[in-house]
Amino acid sequence: TNMAKLKLAISRLGYHLHSHPLGQAEDKCDIARKRLQWRLAVAVVFGMWSMMPAFLVYLAPLGIVEPEITWPLALASGLFALPVLTYSSSHFYKVGWRTLIVGVPGLDTLITFAVTAACILSVWSLIEDRHHVYFDACVMLITFQLIARLLDHDVRRHAADVVRSYLNEVLQAQLAQGLLRTD
Repeated sequence: TNMAKLKLAISRLGYHLHSHPLGQAEDKCDIARKRLQWRLAVAVVFGMWSMMPAFLVYLAPLGIVEPEITWPLALASGLFALPVLTYSSSHFYKVGWRTLIVGVPGLDTLITFAVTAACILSVWSLIEDRHHVYFDACVMLITFQLIARLLDHDVRRHAADVVRSYLNEVLQAQLAQGLLRTD
């Protein structure tokens, strides 16, 4: 394929093809990692707060929590989940919808549909004055996916460093043998 077709295919998915010198590429990679870390930090902190009222709702059938406070606890779980559902998972939604529109849905599309469906069911349940909500499941899904993305990012970065080091050694060996000229 040619570069124009590649650029077109990538732009249809909502991405941009860039060519950066090595130092700039590493800086961009570090910025992306920091953004991912912030999204994960928000997901963990607010996810923890969202899980606590949800846990109390789960204990209600055992008589540990009074039945009349289960609805406010379910609402609190949803309110604490809002930063995770808006900020931490926004990238999943963007990529999920883009890939669906161009006809190549992936994991981000599945996450988008799962979170959207669970949130709609949860809000409907709250409107119907019921306490069965799934905000905690959404938060867990998003948090685990962010952890997976962070691990994937680190593995890719390490692999790129290994390949770069190997190519540098090959280049140095060829220069030492006189197979390449520096001019």
